[in-house]
Amino acid sequence: MSAFFYIMILTHNQKVGFGISTKIHERILDYVSSSGEELQSFKYLFYGDISTILSLEETLKKEWRKYLWMIFKGNKWKLELLDPKFNLTAEDVKRWVENKILVEELPVRCIKSEWLPYRGNKKVQNKFISLNQDMYLA
Repeated sequence: MSAFFYIMILTHNQKVGFGISTKIHERILDYVSSSGEELQSFKYLFYGDISTILSLEETLKKEWRKYLWMIFKGNKWKLELLDPKFNLTAEDVKRWVENKILVEELPVRCIKSEWLPYRGNKKVQNKFISLNQDMYLA
């Protein structure tokens, strides 16, 4: 099974976030629904087998722990959002991901720029990518 690693800038508060999903179309709709903003999008998308994508996200969370935004609502939550006080950008996260892919020779590829930013295009799905990787993957 394959999955996506996404990097986004939330339109309603400009915070940089990241995450993973096997169903990217449904995931972007989750952000639209929870934010009440129709134009949420994923600025960058990476694609690979689910175990590699899960490991990539876990490593990012460990290495960037001090940069994650924390909120306190009865207990401490580390969110998959970067704390704005560090002035890190979506491009900083993208460079980190690209470096991990290169250094560790991970079987992860970028979704081509013509499909980005991703706003819910149903053509960008596992079933279509598996049929024509050259059309979608850089």
